[in-house]
Amino acid sequence: MFKFFDSNENGAIDFGEFTRALENYGCTFSEGDIRSLFQKYDKDNSGTLVYEEFAAAFAARGAGE
Repeated sequence: MFKFFDSNENGAIDFGEFTRALENYGCTFSEGDIRSLFQKYDKDNSGTLVYEEFAAAFAARGAGE
């Protein structure tokens, strides 16, 4: 799934890639909602999601958090 979001294959997901991937999955959130979600998982506030941040988000969901 990380590779799907990382469309330019640079090892990080920026906000634009994140938005486009959600749209491709049929998610229709406001830009503000998407930005809030992105920032929630961007733990180091770098403006990108690296694999570890992305995987941690899905691991938490799988654990019922």
